[in-house]
Amino acid sequence: MGQINTQGKQVYLIYFDEVKPNKKFGNVHYITAGLCVPPDLVGPAEELVSGVAEELFGSRELTEETEVHSKDIYYGKKNAFGKSIEERANAISTCLRFIAENERIKRVYSAINEDNLIADINSASHSFMHFVERASGAIGKSTFGFLIGDLDKDTKAEMISDFLKF
Repeated sequence: MGQINTQGKQVYLIYFDEVKPNKKFGNVHYITAGLCVPPDLVGPAEELVSGVAEELFGSRELTEETEVHSKDIYYGKKNAFGKSIEERANAISTCLRFIAENERIKRVYSAINEDNLIADINSASHSFMHFVERASGAIGKSTFGFLIGDLDKDTKAEMISDFLKF
């Protein structure tokens, strides 16, 4: 397998996810948010998440059953169903503490208010575009970023279709 020439630049891993508007609950924003993790903190971050998975789900192996997904843990859904509030709160606070204690982990988001869109603009694509611009600005010109996301099937297909137009 070949190697990628990074021209001596650091490569941040940029993890992101989206939150769709839910007007029924007063959320009119399409949000794309994520973390830009510098290379020397990727290993410690992965170790921490694996430890949380092992403590909460009994395995460090990355599978759907051991996925550390904050929404599911918070609400006690999917693989976190049946876990106590204490177990779930501990898992989330462990991850948040790591982020809070590492100032070099950049926190980036984009929020597009769908009620303010005048033209026929895809809010998912627009939010993602703004997120990428902000993530790029957060890590600086002397680095590269590698995006890893968790878009749902519909959003992913729509964005790929939009990008193919260009």
